[in-house]
Amino acid sequence: MSKLTYRPDIDGLRGIAILSVIIYHFFPNLLTGGFVGVDIFFMIGPFKSEVILIHDIPTHANFCPTKHIQRRNFFMEKIGEKKEQKTKIMHISKQEILNNQKFRKNIEDIAKSTNVKLIDPFDYLCDENSCEIYATQHLFRYKDGSHLASSFVQKYVSYIDQTLI
Repeated sequence: MSKLTYRPDIDGLRGIAILSVIIYHFFPNLLTGGFVGVDIFFMIGPFKSEVILIHDIPTHANFCPTKHIQRRNFFMEKIGEKKEQKTKIMHISKQEILNNQKFRKNIEDIAKSTNVKLIDPFDYLCDENSCEIYATQHLFRYKDGSHLASSFVQKYVSYIDQTLI
């Protein structure tokens, strides 16, 4: 079995991918499609793994099926370990995000703005002018100054918390 040769073209693609993502993050107007670098990485990883596995396929008399299976199982174990690590990281970061007060405030504001758009200003309880809604200091009020009840917002925020947890 011959050794795998170094592929400078793959390293070149890696370099382009890294630079495009970095430029996109620091100067988004300079390279608007820099996020494609992530897609390049998604293609390079499996390609390299597949090349290594295909390289072991029997092309001559020295092929050892048990070694091929061991190598394939090694890659599968590595993929499984990464999946476990990613799951743990996502669980920890989810807890940090949900405990962040600024995040909770943003979710609450989103829920408020969404529900205000769902309110029909020509409701049967209002005439044309009395139900116009104004947002002042993150509080929604009717034109006459009365406060828009926020209990529905609290229900939606608690629902979002429960679904994310």
